[in-house]
Amino acid sequence: RSFYKLSENNYIKDIVLSNKNREFKLYYISKKVDYNNRNKEIPEFWKEVKQKYPEFIKNKRYGFLERCNNETYYYCLLENEFDNSNIKNIKKCNYFAIKATSFESKDIIENINKGIKEYIKSLNYRLLKLPIIEVYYKDFVEILLPITWYF
Repeated sequence: RSFYKLSENNYIKDIVLSNKNREFKLYYISKKVDYNNRNKEIPEFWKEVKQKYPEFIKNKRYGFLERCNNETYYYCLLENEFDNSNIKNIKKCNYFAIKATSFESKDIIENINKGIKEYIKSLNYRLLKLPIIEVYYKDFVEILLPITWYF
C-alpha cells in the first residue's frame, strides 16, 4: 500500500494504492434512480433506508450505482443480513481507494470522476466493469475503484 496526502478543496483526504485482492458479500436494498438526478435521489434514498432499517445508522455501510440497459439502480448495503435484504456478491479484484471527508453526493461523484480521470489513467491502471463502491464510516467515505494494470 502506498499513501498520498492531498489538501484540496474537494475534500479528498488521502489516496491509497491498494493492491490486495478483495471480494465482497453484502446484503442490500436497491432502488431505481434517474441517472441525471442522482445527486438528489441518492441522499433521499439513504434517508428512507436509515428510517426503515436502523442497522444502517450504527454500522459501516456501503453504496454503489449500477447502470444496465439504460436503467440506473442505487444499492444500499451492509455486511450483515437485514429484513427484506438480498445478497450481492462482488468478485475479487484490486481496488484503488480514495478517502474523502465529504458525505455530500455531489462531492462523492466528483471524487469518483477525479479518481478515474486523474489517478487511474495516469498511474497506468484500467477501471474494471465492476461496481465503484462507497464505504461509509463515521468520519469519512472510502471510494473503492476496481482496477487492473495495463500489460
